[in-house]
Amino acid sequence: MKPFRSLVPILLVMSASFAFGQDDSPDVISKQGRVRVSAGYQSWSIPDIASLSEFHFPVEAYYPLERNAGLSVFLGGASASGLHFEDLSGITDAQVSANYYMEDRNLLLNLGIGLPTGKRELTTDEFATSIGLSNSFFNYRVPVLGQGFSVSPGITWASPLNDQTVLGLGASYQYKGGYVPVDGMKS
Repeated sequence: MKPFRSLVPILLVMSASFAFGQDDSPDVISKQGRVRVSAGYQSWSIPDIASLSEFHFPVEAYYPLERNAGLSVFLGGASASGLHFEDLSGITDAQVSANYYMEDRNLLLNLGIGLPTGKRELTTDEFATSIGLSNSFFNYRVPVLGQGFSVSPGITWASPLNDQTVLGLGASYQYKGGYVPVDGMKS
């Protein structure tokens, strides 16, 4: 829990210093910056067999760079524990995303980068906990604490055909760097 003690004051200052109003405009790229700090608790259990609970506090920030460009950052923290699970806590990898809208062509270009700021290696017992958290059936808000470096470029095109129909296409690619999920794992 020590990483959380140092992050809580920083998160409180960030939420007070950078809180912006919500943007109600229909623009593709928002012109309003914002920081969203939230906290939550999720718990699942199978009586007398296993349980897994997570306290999480994701931080999301968005900053408009210019009229048609924006930058967003996501970083979260979590602490998980349960019956027959090893305690696991820390921060996630930082996710940085940049968007650029080419209005004259109806194109949205984006680039996402995952920076390895979270856990780099887990013990075998911590890995078992992370498998429980990352199971999509449970839908934990912070399902993983680290996955290593990644880059995700993408492009989206959309154009209105009439007042009620829009035609669109999109493509993206994701490159994931090497990652060692379990301490000492060779392959």
